[in-house]
Amino acid sequence: MIMSNNYTFAQQNSIFLNQIDSVLPANEVFNISFQESKNNLEINWKIKKGYYLYLNSIKVTINKDDVAYQILDSELFEHEDEFFGKTTIIKNKFKISLESIGIKGDKNMEIYYQGCSERGFCYPIQTFKI
Repeated sequence: MIMSNNYTFAQQNSIFLNQIDSVLPANEVFNISFQESKNNLEINWKIKKGYYLYLNSIKVTINKDDVAYQILDSELFEHEDEFFGKTTIIKNKFKISLESIGIKGDKNMEIYYQGCSERGFCYPIQTFKI
């Protein structure tokens, strides 16, 4: 009986470790691009199938100050999360716009976001610098 339980535990550990090995790096899963025009900056995430971002984790700062943004395009879903409870997640795509900020010069712009794999692996908070 003890050998049977040890074998089952080892088998479950092996499955878990294989799933971790198959998780892609965050920059491949949450692909960010941006485009600046005279009046605004658009930031676009392409989210790989099987992964999602937490809406409340998206934050943009300039010189460490929070900057408001407008959501232009997204696929939002209600999600029951074991850590955060009921929350909104983003799948497939997310596009935001920041008005009249100008990223040239001495401005230090950072974008923060966090997401997970539907297999249960969650990434630490990611930072993208422009």
